[in-house]
Amino acid sequence: MSFHRTMRLLPRVMLIALLSRPLNSTAFQSGQRVAPRTYDLLHVKLDLNFDDDKKSVTGTTSLTFVPLSDSSNLFAFDAVNMRINGVKLSADEPIPFTYDSTQLIVKLDRLTSPLDTITIRISYSCQPKRGLYFIASDSHYPKKPRQIWSQGQAMDNRYWFPCYDFPDDKATSEMIATVRSSYSVISNGRIVDVRNHEESHTKTVHYLQSKPHSTYLISIIAGEYVTLKEMADSIPLFYNIYPDQVSDAHRSFQHTGDMLRFFSRQIGVPYPWDKYDQTVIADFMFGGMENTSATTLTDNTIHDNRAHLDISSDNLIAHELAHQWWGDLLTCRDWPNAWLNEGFANYFTGAYTEYRLGIAEAAYSFFSAGKCNAKNNDRQRYKNIMVYDKRIASTEFPDGLAYFKGGLVLRMLRHILGDSVFWKGINHYAKKFSYQTVSTEEFVQAINESVGRDLNWFFDQWLYKKGFPEFHVEARWDKEKRVLALSVKQMQTLSDSVPVFKTPVDLLIVTSKEKRHQVIEISKASEEFSFSFPEKPLMVRFDEGSWLLCTVEQARTKQELLYQLLNDEDPCGRIEVLDDLVEYVDDKDVIHAMKKTLSEDPFWGVRAEILGKLVLVGKNGKNLFSILTDGYKDIDSRVRRAAVQAMGKIRTDATARFLRDVYQRDSSYYVAAVSLTSIAQVDSIRGFDFLLNALNGYSYQYVVQTAAIAQLPHLNDDRAIPVLLQKTRPGEPVQIRNASTLGLATFALNGKQRQIILETILNLLDDSSPSVRNSAITALKRINDGGAVEKLRDVVKREPLEFIQRNARETLKILELPNRKK
Repeated sequence: MSFHRTMRLLPRVMLIALLSRPLNSTAFQSGQRVAPRTYDLLHVKLDLNFDDDKKSVTGTTSLTFVPLSDSSNLFAFDAVNMRINGVKLSADEPIPFTYDSTQLIVKLDRLTSPLDTITIRISYSCQPKRGLYFIASDSHYPKKPRQIWSQGQAMDNRYWFPCYDFPDDKATSEMIATVRSSYSVISNGRIVDVRNHEESHTKTVHYLQSKPHSTYLISIIAGEYVTLKEMADSIPLFYNIYPDQVSDAHRSFQHTGDMLRFFSRQIGVPYPWDKYDQTVIADFMFGGMENTSATTLTDNTIHDNRAHLDISSDNLIAHELAHQWWGDLLTCRDWPNAWLNEGFANYFTGAYTEYRLGIAEAAYSFFSAGKCNAKNNDRQRYKNIMVYDKRIASTEFPDGLAYFKGGLVLRMLRHILGDSVFWKGINHYAKKFSYQTVSTEEFVQAINESVGRDLNWFFDQWLYKKGFPEFHVEARWDKEKRVLALSVKQMQTLSDSVPVFKTPVDLLIVTSKEKRHQVIEISKASEEFSFSFPEKPLMVRFDEGSWLLCTVEQARTKQELLYQLLNDEDPCGRIEVLDDLVEYVDDKDVIHAMKKTLSEDPFWGVRAEILGKLVLVGKNGKNLFSILTDGYKDIDSRVRRAAVQAMGKIRTDATARFLRDVYQRDSSYYVAAVSLTSIAQVDSIRGFDFLLNALNGYSYQYVVQTAAIAQLPHLNDDRAIPVLLQKTRPGEPVQIRNASTLGLATFALNGKQRQIILETILNLLDDSSPSVRNSAITALKRINDGGAVEKLRDVVKREPLEFIQRNARETLKILELPNRKK
C-alpha cells in the first residue's frame, strides 16, 4: 500500500476452541490474532451480484478448507453486518450455523480431521460500510464517475464477503461478478469467461486466481474504463483509465514494463502472476493498493504535462509493482511484521530510481528520508521499534515506520554485504518463501543462510531495538606525529531498548595528494581511531555515501566545510555541510562558495538546498535578491520552487513585483503555488486580493488554490472567513474543502468568529466525504476546544473507516485533558 501524501518542497501499509466465549476465526487485539487458526483455507469462490443503486452485494461465497487438527466440527469465519440466508456443504446439504454480526460459525454433523477437504457455500447479502465502496455522481459532483471498488487491507474484506480475514493464510480465488453491462470488471488473475445478459442489461465476468494469496488481496473494481495494453516479459500489462485520460495516461504508466523487467532480474524471480492490471479510481483514501495482479491507484496519478514538470507517478507505480513480490508473493504473517511488505516495496522503489536515474538521485531520496528526517521533522519516528513486540491496530503502521525505516534498513544491509551477496540473499529469501507468509525471523534466517554469516547483531539493533546512533565526531591533526586522530562518540540516551550501535562506517579522508577510503568498525559508546598521513587532511567525511540512519555532529573549520561543499563528489556530502555553513552569517567566502555551487553544481537537489540556506547566510546582504533571481532561472522547476520560497524572506516591493510576475508566467503549478506563499509573506497589504483572485481556475490537485487558502489566515484579514466558510461546502473540490477547513481552524485559534467556525467544522464530521470528515477532526485538534468532545465521541462510535476513527481517538485524548476550554 502507498499512502497519498502532500508533496514536500523537496523530495525526498478462527476458531477459538473455547466454548465458554464466542468463537472468532481471526480474533485479534490491535492487529494480532489472539488464538491460532484451526483450518487451512484452500480456495475462495465469490459469485456475487453488485447493485450500485442499492449499494448492496448479493450472492454466495464458497470456502474450501482443510482442518488443522483432529476432532473439530465447529468452524468460524469473519463476516460483518451481513444477512446470512443459509449455509450448505458442497453436496447441497444445509448445515446449521450461528451468526452474531461479526462471525459466522458453522457446525458439521461429524468430527473432522486434516484428511478432510471441506467446502461450504454461504448465501448472503450486505450493504457494506467498509471494504467495498460505491461511488456515484450527485447534485454537488455531477461529473463523478460511477464505480464499485474494494479495499481489503488490513482486515476489511470481511465487510463484503465471509472469509478468513487475516494475512497468515493463503488460498486461490475466483471472482464471478455480475454488474451493469457498461462496466469493465477488474479482479485478480485471468478472465475465464464473460457472459452478457441483455434482458437485465448486466454481464457476468469470471476471474480465476490460480496461485495462492492472502484474502486481504482479493479485490474487485467495476466501472466505465478505457483499457490500454502492452507486454513485458510475456506478461500482459493493462492500464484501466477514464475515457478523458487517454492522452495523459502515458506519463503515469510509461515505465511499468521497464520496472517489471528490472524487479524480475534483481529479485531473481520472474513476475509471478498471469497479468498486471493498474486501475484508477475516484475517492481512494490511499495512493495505491497492491491487490494481487490488479493494483488499485488513485485517479490523481494521471496528470497533465504542466504537472509533470514537478511530479512523477514512477515512485507510486514502482512501489505497488514491487509489492507483487513483497506483500503478494511473500506476505507478512501479521501486521507488526508489515515492514516485510512496505519496507521492501519502499526500498525497491529506491533501487529502481537508482537504476533509471542514477545513484545520486536515489541516494538523495534515502538521505532525505534518513539523515535529514532523523535530524529534523521525523526524529521521533525513527526512534520507534520496527518490528513491534506490542500490539498495534490493524492498519496502524506507526508513523510510516514500516515504510521509511524498513527501506533504510535494507539499504544499510546492502551496503554492509555488498551488491552480489545482498542480491544473492534477496533471491534466496524470495525463492524459499514464495507463495507463503513470512515473519521477520524467517527473513533473518534466510539472509544468514545465504551469506553464510551471523547477521543477528545487525537485525537485532535495527529491527528489535529503538533509536539510531547519534554520533559526535571530532577529527584532530597532530602536526608533529603526522597523525589524524578521530574521536567517535554515540550520544543517544541508552536504555534496555536503545543500544550502543555496532556498525561499519565509511570514511573519506582527502589530502592534496590522495583520497583515502577507509572503513572503521564502531561497537562502543566512545572510540578513538588514528591514521597516518604525510600532511593535514583537507576533508574528513564520516559516513561517506550517507548509508547510515544516524545523525552526525562533526566539528569542522570554515575552510573544511567549504572544501567539502566545493569538492565532495557525493551530492549528499555537499548538502551535509550546509547546516554548519549557515552559522557564518554574511561571510563573503561562504556566500561566494554557495553562489558558485548554485551556478555550477550538476545535481538539482544541491542547488535547491543551497537556495534555502542562502537566505540564512546572507540575510543582511544587499545582493541576496539578485542571487535568488539567478537561482530562479534554473531549468529545473524544483530549483525554481526553492528560489521562490526563499524570496518570502525578503520583504521589498521589488520582491513582491517579481513574485507576482512568477505567479503569472511560470510553467509550473508548484512554482506558482509557492509564489503565493511568498507573496503573502512579503506583501500582506495587497496580498489578500491577490490570493483571493488565485482561488479561481484550475491546477493539478488544486495545488495553487490550496496554497492561496493556506495563506489567507496568516494575513489576519477577517474578510477571508466567509470565503473559507463558503469553500467548505459540498460542490467545491475536496482538496479545497480540506484546505478551507484547516484554514478556518487557524482563524478560530486566533479568536476570530470562533463559535461560527466551530459549528461549521462540527457539521463537517457528518460529511459524505471521508477526506473532509478527517480534515474536520484535524481542524478540531488545532482549535483545541473542549466543546467538540461529545461529537468526537460519537464519531469514534459510528465512523466506519478506521483511519478516521484513529484520528478522532487521538484528538479526543488532547481535548479531554484537564483545563481545556469548554
